[in-house]
Amino acid sequence: MSMTYVYARSDGNLELRYPIPPELQCFFPKTNGLGFRQFIGGSLGTKDTTVANAAAARRISEYEQLLGFLRGNHTDDRITELLRSVYKDELKRDLEQRLEVVDAGKSFLLRAESMAAYGAALRSDDPESLEASAGWLADLIQERLDKTLDVGRDNPIRLRLLHMAQEVLLDAVNAKIARARGLDAPLPVSPALNVQSSVEPGANVALSPDGRKSVSAYLDVFMERWQRAEPRERTVERRRDAWAEFCEVVGPNTPIYRVTKADLWRYHECLLIYPTRANSRRELSGLPFMRQVELARANPDKWPPLDPNTVGDRLRHVGAVFRDAVKRGDLSSNPADGVSEGRALTRVARPAYTVEELNAILSLPVFKPAPALEQRGDDFWVPLLELFTGARPSELYLPMTDVREDDDIPHLLLEPFEERKLKTPASARWVPVHSDLIKAGFLEYCRTMRASGQRLLFPEWDFELRLKPSEAPKRRRFNRMLAQAVDPGRRFKDSYTFRSTFETAISSSPNISERIARKLTGRALGGSARHYVDRLELAALREAIEEVTYKGVDRSHIYFLR
Repeated sequence: MSMTYVYARSDGNLELRYPIPPELQCFFPKTNGLGFRQFIGGSLGTKDTTVANAAAARRISEYEQLLGFLRGNHTDDRITELLRSVYKDELKRDLEQRLEVVDAGKSFLLRAESMAAYGAALRSDDPESLEASAGWLADLIQERLDKTLDVGRDNPIRLRLLHMAQEVLLDAVNAKIARARGLDAPLPVSPALNVQSSVEPGANVALSPDGRKSVSAYLDVFMERWQRAEPRERTVERRRDAWAEFCEVVGPNTPIYRVTKADLWRYHECLLIYPTRANSRRELSGLPFMRQVELARANPDKWPPLDPNTVGDRLRHVGAVFRDAVKRGDLSSNPADGVSEGRALTRVARPAYTVEELNAILSLPVFKPAPALEQRGDDFWVPLLELFTGARPSELYLPMTDVREDDDIPHLLLEPFEERKLKTPASARWVPVHSDLIKAGFLEYCRTMRASGQRLLFPEWDFELRLKPSEAPKRRRFNRMLAQAVDPGRRFKDSYTFRSTFETAISSSPNISERIARKLTGRALGGSARHYVDRLELAALREAIEEVTYKGVDRSHIYFLR
């Protein structure tokens, strides 16, 4: 209860204590005449928390409308409708009276002078004069307010209502005077006649002090609670990134309770055109999210957009924060409900390299002429490892403890460690070293790294702390080099495409079962199949990986062992 405006009385009944802003407390004098009230509210008539929260949300909405009036904001659509109706009726009645003046042969100017005298009374600062000229409309407004609040003639709330009536009636008088003088009626200046209501149907309500925080500040509230559940570090990072993007869309200082469903759909529209791997692209890296979106919108064919599953994932991360806010009693409703991107039933397959493209890549200067063994670094080995093991680029950022070059079956152990996580639990696996890699001297390279005391298989592979290893500068440079050898056309191809090429090769082999193929590539299988592949021996995996031969691809020049 302490996190909301709903409190338990000693008898177990629940009550609402809604704080009155200090600058408005003068409108709420205590009944004994000593000072001013700091809270409004009262009993909610129930001991049930869910029922009480619902009742509190309705009552807080009414209080916010009233406080808006006292601040000078017209936040109640019913009052706005009333004031507009009065304005129209006044002008309609004026037209009828003008016709009566014509029939009686009286001067329009005399009528204009009469209206000017009424206008002077309306502009008076004297409360009694204002009561006499605008009190009738203030009475109508008061009838629309919360009847439980006492608004006496000497109460400041009454004066605010008189000023609201004054603004509308002055607009009507000015229009009548202009008409009487043969001029066009001026535009009304009263906020009730000049702007649309600021409260949307189904607007959210803050049920606690946290519910009034800005969207940027509220993430810390959410994170403090969520961290107790010990979520995965990568999930935390993705949620923070998605929320930071959303903050740019709505403005970081926007109160979270003012976020609407339309704001969520605006974020959704931005994600639909947002470039994949934007922060790894030279033209986009380091730019704010909305600037990246603007550039993508201005260059629709330059970068491939996020796939629907990624869009849906980011929307779910943002929606989780709002869902928790409702669950914890900070907000009355979740604006993210119903805002989603349907998961694709099947992913559009990433294209594989053709034989011609692979031959062009293996003719690049990094491969041909083949450098001496001691000069073969990560630029040489990472693409070949992707091509012959199906490993994701980041998975090849390996500690030497996970390299087993001298086992009976040489293999790599792909497991998460402090500096590099894996995409999914299924990504953890053994990967035998392909015979083509052995011929190219990979085992000798591993032994050299171990003998020199290196902690990492590729010690020169540097990347920023918050980025994945695949987003390192060296990997980006290699992708640009690939673009010189391969024309991607409309299908995006980069270093990751080596993995797709491996997956295509093993899925095309009639001798490799789907279970083994998915195990080699770190794809999940449910049910009993998962337990089966977990027990697969290295020998079976090596037999399967040797089925990948890439016929027609010339790589004899990279062989170290003949």
